[in-house]
Amino acid sequence: MSESSNEDRSAASVEAQRKSAPPLRVACLVSGAGSTVMNLADRVERGELPVEIALVAATKPGVAGIDLARQRAMPVAVIERSDGVGAPAGNDASTTTSGNHGRSLDDRLDDALLAARADLICLCGYLRLFRVGRWAGRVINIHPGPLPRFGGRGMYGLRVHRAVLDAGLAETSCCVHLVDEIYDHGQVLAERRVPIVPGDTPESLDQRVRHAERELLPEVLRRIATGEIPLPIRASMQPSAPQVRLS
Repeated sequence: MSESSNEDRSAASVEAQRKSAPPLRVACLVSGAGSTVMNLADRVERGELPVEIALVAATKPGVAGIDLARQRAMPVAVIERSDGVGAPAGNDASTTTSGNHGRSLDDRLDDALLAARADLICLCGYLRLFRVGRWAGRVINIHPGPLPRFGGRGMYGLRVHRAVLDAGLAETSCCVHLVDEIYDHGQVLAERRVPIVPGDTPESLDQRVRHAERELLPEVLRRIATGEIPLPIRASMQPSAPQVRLS
């Protein structure tokens, strides 16, 4: 048998194993409307994204994204910070916690993520600083502006777009980055540029950046799910492969 035949058979075997592997289990953390999660869910339902949304979680009550996820029968959890007791919700019994007296919110959030058997955590408009800890290399965030210049504590939403416009830039971008223990500090994995046009306001720029985000985040998740970006993601990886700028 020729060497090329052996290589072809090996490649076919690897591809078959990839296709037969269970989908990447993604836990999404939200603080607001949940449009990012709904975009991912739509793509999963259409067969465009080979992942499973294993959990949608929030750390405060009344988050609209949790209500939308519940309406779509997605597993959800609300981990309340006020009374020290986790408040699970939705249709997934695995989010139920017990014996939480004296345990921190971060500990109880970890419990929910572990119970959901999450492979990857995606911060989808989640504004609280996430304790990476055991999840190092398995947490990503979508940010609505160029990093590191327009990131950091308090830099989100229209605040980012206002700062970009005040800086007089010709273009902005959205970024997917690896999450560490500092706001918007981890390595950028992918970026999509968005031109700034005359007369732009923070609100008009926000709409175009959101459109770019809806394309960028699923693409990065697809790369992770197919092994193009291997887990855990190493912060030291070279920019030449997955750190591609999508324009």
